[in-house]
Order: sequence, then C-alpha cells, then structure tokens
Amino acid sequence: NLASTGGGLYGDTSVEIVVRDSHVWGNHATDAGGGIASFRRVVVINSTVTMNYAVDGGGGIHGTVVEVVSSSVNMNAGGRGGAIALFTNGASLLLARSEVLGNYARDVGGGIFLSRGAITLEAGSVLRENAATANGGGIMMVQAGAYLYLANSTIQRNQCTNGGGVYCTQGCRITISNGSSVHGNQAFSNGGGLYLAEDSTLEVLGESRVWENVCCWSGAGIMARAGSLVLLAGGSSVEGNVADREGGGITLNRGKSILRPTTLWVTRAAVMHNVALTYSGGGIVSDMACAVWLGEGSVVYGNWAGYEGGGISARASSLQLSENTAIAFNKALNGGGIALSGPSDEIANSSNPSDFMHASGATFIGNSATYSGGALMVNSGAQVAMGPWSLLGVSEKDQSTMKELWWNATNSRLSQEAKSTLLTESGGGAPVSDELKAALRVTTRNCKLKSVCVKDNSAQQGAAFFFRMCWRGSTLARLHLEGNVGLVESSSGEQQPTSIIAAQASTALLVESRFIRNTGTALWVQQDSSVLVSGLRVAQHSGVDQGAAIYVDARSSALVRNSSFVNCSAQRGGAVFTAGRLDLVHSTFRGNGAALLGGAVYLQLNSQALTGKAGNSAEAWQVTNITQCDFVNNTAGGVAADCECTASAASSLGEECGNGGALYIEGGGDPLEINRTYLRALTYAGNTAQNGGVVGYWRPVNLHASPFPPHCEGCPLLEAGDGNVAAYGSPGGWATAPANLE
Repeated sequence: NLASTGGGLYGDTSVEIVVRDSHVWGNHATDAGGGIASFRRVVVINSTVTMNYAVDGGGGIHGTVVEVVSSSVNMNAGGRGGAIALFTNGASLLLARSEVLGNYARDVGGGIFLSRGAITLEAGSVLRENAATANGGGIMMVQAGAYLYLANSTIQRNQCTNGGGVYCTQGCRITISNGSSVHGNQAFSNGGGLYLAEDSTLEVLGESRVWENVCCWSGAGIMARAGSLVLLAGGSSVEGNVADREGGGITLNRGKSILRPTTLWVTRAAVMHNVALTYSGGGIVSDMACAVWLGEGSVVYGNWAGYEGGGISARASSLQLSENTAIAFNKALNGGGIALSGPSDEIANSSNPSDFMHASGATFIGNSATYSGGALMVNSGAQVAMGPWSLLGVSEKDQSTMKELWWNATNSRLSQEAKSTLLTESGGGAPVSDELKAALRVTTRNCKLKSVCVKDNSAQQGAAFFFRMCWRGSTLARLHLEGNVGLVESSSGEQQPTSIIAAQASTALLVESRFIRNTGTALWVQQDSSVLVSGLRVAQHSGVDQGAAIYVDARSSALVRNSSFVNCSAQRGGAVFTAGRLDLVHSTFRGNGAALLGGAVYLQLNSQALTGKAGNSAEAWQVTNITQCDFVNNTAGGVAADCECTASAASSLGEECGNGGALYIEGGGDPLEINRTYLRALTYAGNTAQNGGVVGYWRPVNLHASPFPPHCEGCPLLEAGDGNVAAYGSPGGWATAPANLE
C-alpha cells in the first residue's frame, strides 16, 4: 500500500488503532508512518510490523501514544526512526515483551526516534540490530524532557556514527534498571553504548550493565558531555567496552563551556575490563573541568589503556575517591590505575574547580604500568589530597539528587568474597594480599596523600610515588609501603634497583610513615628538590648502590628529624647517601650495612651541590648537619651486602674501601670552605669497619664538630663508644685524621 502518511493504517486525533494477532508489512509512506500512522493512540498486540518504509519519520509506526505488547517491529526503514517515530508533545511509547529488530534510518534513530515524551522498555523487551546513518543506532532523543526507562530489557548490537545504542541531545533523562543491558552496540565515532550530548541525566541502577560496546574514538560504553550527569549505582557495571582511542568505559567532556562540567557518580558499582586501545582512560576519561565521584563500594577494575590512565584518566578534572573504593588491577603504559593532569590556562584562570583529586580510605591494588605510575600518575599542575571527602565541581542540586539516589541504591553485584578481596581497608598499614602488584606515581605541583597503604608495587622509577614539578609543596602522611620494588633495565639488560619515592624539581613533606622490606631507595631527592622528613621509619631496605633509605642528589636538600633507619643495606651509605645538603636531627641508625663505605651514612661533598655555581656565595654552599643522632651496630666493609670490600673494588672506586662503620665522608670541593660538615652530640655504639669503626673519610674535609673528636680511643664525641671497632686503625675512632678540622 502507498500513502502520504500511514501507508498501511492511518488514524487521526479521533481514532484509536488496535492491531491484534496481525501482520502489517510491505507498506510505503511518502511522508511518515510507513506501516501505521496515528495521532491519538495505537496498540499492537501479538502482531508483526515489518518491511514498511517512510520517507521521513517512522518506517514502521508513526504515533503519539504507542503500545507494543508481545509483538515485533522489524525490518522497517525511514528517514528518522526506522521502526517507530514519536514527534508530538507528551508522546509515549511502551514496549513490553516485544522486540524492535533490524530497522534502518537514513538519518537518525535506527530503531526509535523520540522528539519529546517518554519511552518505556520493560518485561524482557529487546531493541537490537538497528542502524542509522548519523546518530542513535537504537534510539534517538532530541528534545529537553525526553525520558527513556529500561526495566529488564536490552538494547543490543545497534550501530551508527554517534550513540550506537542511544543518543540524546539536550535535557534528556535515561534510567536503566532491573538488570537491563546495553550490549554490543557500535559507534563509528563516539559513544558506542550511550551518548549524552548536553545537560542530560543517565542512571544505571539495579544490577544493570553497559557492556561490550565499541566505538572508533571515545566513550565506548558511555559518552557524556556539556553539563550531563551520570550515576552508576546498585550493583550496576560498565564493563568490557572497547574504544579505539580513549574512554573505553566512560568519557566525560565539558563541551564548549567550562561552566558546564559533566559529572559522574559511582557508588556500589563497577567500571571494569574496559579498553582504550591507543590513548587514555581504559575505564574512565574525565576531561576539562568535569568531575568524578567514586562512592562507597565502587570498583574500577581490570581496565586497560594503550597510553595512560588504565583505570581513570582525569584531565583538568575533579576526582573524588571515598572509603571502600578500589582502583584495582588496571594497566597502562603510564598511570596504570589513575592518570591525573593539570589544567590548561583557560581552566586555571576560571572559577570552576578542577585539577583536584581527593581520596579517603581508597585502596590501590594490583595496578601496573609498563613505564611509570602503576597506580597513580598525576601530571604537573594538578592537586591531590587524601582525607575526608569533599565534593567539587557539582551543583548543590545535583549533590542532593545523587545522594538520594545513592542511599536508595542498596543492591550490589559484588559477592562478599570479591568485596573482601578488592575493598581492603587502606591506611595505617592495613593488610593487603601478597599477590597485589601496584605502583603510585605523582608528578604534580601540589599533592597531599594521607593514610595510604601500598604493598608489593613495582615500577622503573618511583615504585610507590613520583613527584615532578611539585614546587608548591606536597604532603605525604601516615603512609605504609611494603615490599615495593623499583627496577630499571641497565645497558647490559639487567634489572637495577631505583627508587620507591622520587621527588624531582619538587618540595615535599613526608610525615609519620613506614617503609618495610622494599627494594630500592625509599626516598630519592633529585634535581633541585627540597624535602622535609619527620617520623619516618625505614626497615629492611636493600639492593641498591647508594642509600637504601634516602638518597639526596646534588643541588637538592633534605631535613630529616625524629626518624629511624634499621637493617638497611647498600654498596655505599647503607641507610643514607647525600651529594646535596642534608640535616639529620634526633634520628637513629641501627644495624645498617654498606658493602663498601659508610655503614649508615655516606656524605659526598661537592662544591656545586646546590646550585651548580662555583664560588663562595652562601647559596652555593653544601652544608651537612648531623645532630643528636644515635649510630648503633652499623657496619662497613662487605659485612651486610652481597659484594665484599676487596682490593679490586677499592681500586675501581679510587677510594679506600671498608671505611666508616657509622659515617663516611668523601671530602673535596674547591675552595674547601664552601662545603661544611657539622657533627654535634652524636652517640656511637657497636659500629664496625675495616678502617674507621665510627667515621671514615677520603680527601680533605671541612669538619666542624662539637665536642671536637680527637682521633683516639675514648674521645668525648663517642658516648657509649665501647664496642666501636675498626679492623685496622684506632678502635672506635677515625681511620686517620681528617684535614681542616675546627
């Protein structure tokens, strides 16, 4: 049949159409409603609407109020809405126990086109294998107030340019609940599963899933833009989606205005096993002043990115992690768990909060990176804080709405066993399983980490944290790091240990933290950095060349107070090695060992240590202060490390080997007076070395000591000094007299 409107059946505003136990097929409309057109109400029961065509809207059905029950609308084609189109205000569509299958739209809405009104899919309805040339392979929603509700239904294997499953433009709302599924849809550009273009809201609740969707650019599971709001709750998940570029699971984008951030809330839900093939954000991408909030019971798990941010990539965005949130087993080249970067000038100069990460009680477990930052990489310009949560970048109205939805979402797909495995409580050294492999890297201007437990991590540099350009100051408090391994491949192909925490061109504060049984230098201060350390406990660190606990590079400085270093071992400087400025105050060194020199501390004096400028200016001085410290049972000379102090080793170093059971001072500098070492009120007991049981030195030293240490047994400096032994030289004293003593 052929007609302008309603090729098969037509009903005006005075007529209701009921199709029962029938077939409507092979009809053609030159305008709208190839099979059926109704401007009042149409009901299709136990029937089939198939192989109809309309030039404009609704290849199968064009209507105002449409109910399809136990029926199929399939193989139809139209300009907008290959199967069904609804254009009028207050329009509604109900699909119950029905399918919309294999329809095609030349423009938008391969399955269904909705201008304004509501769509309900329930009772096992399926919308699948529909296609559109432009947007909305399954469903296209175009006006503010349009609403889509899925209950125990599926949108599956639809395809188009944007929004393979669903595309909504401005002010729309989508609720996916009761075990519904958006599955296997494809977009040739963005939003494989769902695309929210502007000021729209998406709720995925009640163990529903957005899974195995694909796209060729960004947001394979969900793409949300320009002030939209996304909630995952109640055991829902976004999983197994694949984006060719970024945002395998979810992409948030602000659109053209920094004043309209897009927001994602996740609570008692999972973003897992998603992939971004070539760039960032395997699980989530939050871009340009957007906000992500991960609430209680949230899991970002097993995602993968080809470049950075295996779990989450947050660029100039706010990121909130609440208690019992797990970032687990994600992978990327950099920032396996999270990659956080700072704002552009446009964002930085705006009033909108951005580039901030806040976490309280979150756990990073099992994340890995090929190069750096297995769990967390934060690029220059961002800010990180760990403590009580506060919400940034979300309006009060949205906060209220999302909190209400959060409290109503009580179900969880995660088993108790999975929860106990993934949601290990963080902080204070809480136990984490031995299988966990993670690493944290921070490269930012202002970072604050509090009560974080990180165990068994590995990376090439900064196995736990890496700070780069943190010149505004970074704070790390109450950290527990255990079993971490910093490794880098040498020119010979062997794996060489590096650092657990590294600070590069940064200032940082490290407070009340514990480092136990890590491989690599616990704290590496490098390239114009300045670090204050208080209440640090480092024990059983090993496997490094210089300074198993602290290494201070030239042109850098560290102040260490009220700290202890126990059973650390290295080739030189068993616990501490410094080539920059160092202050050690009220600290204890016990049972440390160096294979070659400086059982506890190695001081390498360098005339250009701080600024790289030769001369006598105060800023170019390298000053070392060691005050009121205890050195007990430290050893130099091959006793506590794998290699031994041999004649060949000494010759290759150009230094005397096996010196300084407690301290070793490598003198030098021209002029000599610019490098000063102060030793005040120190206690030594039970230190041993081949030469200089307490202090050994090489080359002239500008030493200021109080009281002055004569090089003889029983000197006043060596309180409780019985038991300090040198194999050669004066027992309990210096190897030989240092030069230029004052």
